[in-house]
Amino acid sequence: NTHARYKTAVVAGNRLYAGNIFQSGKIDGDRMIASPVHKYDILPEIEPNVIRVSAGDGDEIIKLEAYADRILQFKKRTLYIVNISGPLGDEFLESQHKNMGVENPSQTCMTEYGVAWVNAHGVFLYDGQNIIDLTLNKLQSTNTTDRPRALNITESNIPIIGYHPDNKWLVIHPQSTITDANDVEAWIHDFKNGSWTYTQEFTTTDDYKSNMIWTSDNNLVFAAGTNSSNTPDFFKY
Repeated sequence: NTHARYKTAVVAGNRLYAGNIFQSGKIDGDRMIASPVHKYDILPEIEPNVIRVSAGDGDEIIKLEAYADRILQFKKRTLYIVNISGPLGDEFLESQHKNMGVENPSQTCMTEYGVAWVNAHGVFLYDGQNIIDLTLNKLQSTNTTDRPRALNITESNIPIIGYHPDNKWLVIHPQSTITDANDVEAWIHDFKNGSWTYTQEFTTTDDYKSNMIWTSDNNLVFAAGTNSSNTPDFFKY
């Protein structure tokens, strides 16, 4: 079988890498398949196209990202970094990182510096060689009393992350599906000087938010509205 449905995919080395697969009537949450070169709609259910990184770990692939001849395979609890610099079939697990996974696809994004993501433990960047904790010694993970000191990420609230290329900003909204007094919060990391800024200026309260999009004219935009029946507003950083 060369056809499959999948929950996440990324193009790297002129191949499509798809993860969390439904194929031949079966769901395989930790399977990843690579297409032939330039044939992105063909996903053979055979080796060497089927790439098993951590079969049977009780977790599922949430998001795939690609950078520097590596596939970053985000599961809910663990990040697996797979080296794809060789020919098909020669991929290998370069490293795995506990507590570096994500529960939602909206928690990762690409930047010119590498792959960035946010979870309950902080905000991180993979630069092709190392994982950098961008919040280390700068932000607390949780502080509900003095909120501007902490990220306050609850992953079930579906945090979102995006990159603004002109401003060199990494933007995090801690929650997108909860409408309360804190849903206007956002954090901005400035890659130019390494600073973090807390803001409540980019949306209104009681708004549900979409994922953020890096547009062709180098803007970062997202949609937000009170419920699915209303026409959403669009916000631009």
